[in-house]
Amino acid sequence: MFLSLLLAAAVTAGSSLSSSLADPTVRPLAAAPVICVDPGHGTVANPEGAVGEASRALRLAEVLEPMLVEAGFRVVVTRRGSRDDLGAKNQVEDNRRRAEIANGVGAALFLRLQFDAPNGAAALYVPRRHPDRELAGRSEELARVIWQSIEPTLDSQIRRGGVRSDEQTAVGARQNGLLTGSRYATVPVVLLEVVPLNAAGVDWIDRAGNERAYASAVVRALKTTLLGQ
Repeated sequence: MFLSLLLAAAVTAGSSLSSSLADPTVRPLAAAPVICVDPGHGTVANPEGAVGEASRALRLAEVLEPMLVEAGFRVVVTRRGSRDDLGAKNQVEDNRRRAEIANGVGAALFLRLQFDAPNGAAALYVPRRHPDRELAGRSEELARVIWQSIEPTLDSQIRRGGVRSDEQTAVGARQNGLLTGSRYATVPVVLLEVVPLNAAGVDWIDRAGNERAYASAVVRALKTTLLGQ
């Protein structure tokens, strides 16, 4: 059963955990908070969004993961390669699988990394219409702190969208106000549209040091909200 697609080995604070087919009796981790980092697309069933999105999302995840570990979090990453097979038959099922990974480890945050279309904006999306009102509220709280931290790092030429609701997306509008990952999440979830993949966004994210600056801003926000530092 895919619900057993959770994690391997380490259980100490500051560990990086790879998702793997594990014993279904494994329980969610305790102690240090777990961040489930989900680099969008890049799987057999969901290979690419905007051109270059999957590779940039994975690259950012690879920068973010060790920084989260150093800060004291444990980290689960939903994919490690460019054609991972999550056992899904289509994009909806693929996004559900990712949510199930986050749910299975009891993540303090399901952090979804994506890049917007060229006519889009740097923005964060949260499930304001999620039936679990506590989950919706916690997601909103985390997103607002993250946005306050990352917004100053962005180039002035990049369009800002701030914190938005899932229902403001085309997919969310079709699914009762929820993106697929949010719909199946039972833990707080925030989707980061890092930058739009237009000239300004690509120039900024591909410039040396900017991925790290963005990741550092995310980590600072999570340390404040989840570790009280």
